[in-house]
Order: sequence, then C-alpha cells, then structure tokens
Amino acid sequence: MKTPILAVTLGNIDEDLVMGAIDYTPTTRSNSGHIWRILAIVAACFFIVFGVGIKAVTTEPTTERDIESGLAPLHFYYDEKLYIFSGEICYSLPEDYKFIGELDNLGNLFSTKNDFDGNVDGYVYMSASDKTGAYFRWKYWDTATDGKEPFLYCRVREE
Repeated sequence: MKTPILAVTLGNIDEDLVMGAIDYTPTTRSNSGHIWRILAIVAACFFIVFGVGIKAVTTEPTTERDIESGLAPLHFYYDEKLYIFSGEICYSLPEDYKFIGELDNLGNLFSTKNDFDGNVDGYVYMSASDKTGAYFRWKYWDTATDGKEPFLYCRVREE
C-alpha cells in the first residue's frame, strides 16, 4: 500500500476507537481447565491399572486348572479345606493364633489334597476358635533385603 493512501486511511479512523484501543487490556486465558482434564485422565488410568492389579492378586481360583497352572494366589490344604489368600496383610498375629504346621510347595495340589500341601513354602497359624481363616508366613523371608515380614490372611474357599 502507498504511503499517502495509508495516511489518509489512518486519518479517517474515529477518535473514540483509538481511545478505546489505548484503554483496552486483553484478558489472559486460563489453562486450568486443560490441566484438570489431563490430571483427571491420568488419575483414571492409575485407578484402572491399580484396580486390575488388586483384582488379579485377590481373585480366588475358580477351577482346578487355575490352581494347577499356577494362576491361583497363595493357597493350601488343611483339614480337608482349601485356604486361599484373601488380600489382607498384617505385621503381627492376633493373640489367639498359634503355629499349626509347615507348608510344602507341591505345585499341583489336586493330586494329593493332604494337610499342609500348598503352592509355596511357609508356615501356617490358626485360631482354635475360628477355622474359617488362617495366617501364612513365608519360610525363606529375608528381613534384611525384603523388609518387615507380613502375615497373609487366607480364607476357606466356599465350594
């Protein structure tokens, strides 16, 4: 554009528009909605992964094949009942729970079903008054490398 035409055009601009442009301050656009949306997506993904992981650990085996294939969580036989890890953990035994036996890791449990046959090596603690659950402790736990040893609560599998 030529300079004289530009000068005439600028001269024709209304003075109120120029003053309004001087006083105008643009508003800043907030990105907080965008950040909250990303955080919500990340939280949803975390809960999905965490929920699936917990479900995988605490799900009881539904078939003999689950136990035979090793897909089942900690489980053992005692007094003709199958005890399965329920997902509960504690670091000290209740007072009424006493040592009752040592588990032997036999893998395929459905071939024997004898007392203290299980899928891991460890120790079993049970209450004389409550036979619906038992506590389990690993046989080869190394406190120096693995930290404080937990007791895992196992429930009787309802047939």
